[in-house]
Amino acid sequence: MFVANGIGLAFYTLMIVSFSLLVGDTLNYDDDRVQSVMDTLDNTVIGFTITTFVIGAVCTMTALYGAFKFNQVATCVGGCWFLFEAIRSLFLRDVIGAVIALAFGYPHAVFFYELKNGVMSPSNYPDQKVW
Repeated sequence: MFVANGIGLAFYTLMIVSFSLLVGDTLNYDDDRVQSVMDTLDNTVIGFTITTFVIGAVCTMTALYGAFKFNQVATCVGGCWFLFEAIRSLFLRDVIGAVIALAFGYPHAVFFYELKNGVMSPSNYPDQKVW
């Protein structure tokens, strides 16, 4: 869980910074293809995209908290976010993105199941941890 959420948080942070740099970009580029891509990005709602990535980062940090404190609800928030990402990717016909999102959501589902059934808890964690 820590690895999946750590990678997810790094990704969301990178995307927030990257899209923030595009806000207000009005440069003219020499390459027509690059200019076309930048015009398309300029016409999209960059603020909505940044907001989505911020929500993803918050959900990922919530899941990290859930993993650290053995909290079912916080773990579920992270898992539901990656499920949302998978569904969104399928609507965008991005099968690879959906598979990646489901792969990131899988540890949340397993950890939630273990918390719910008492397999994993702060008291028995030393017996369950694998190094």
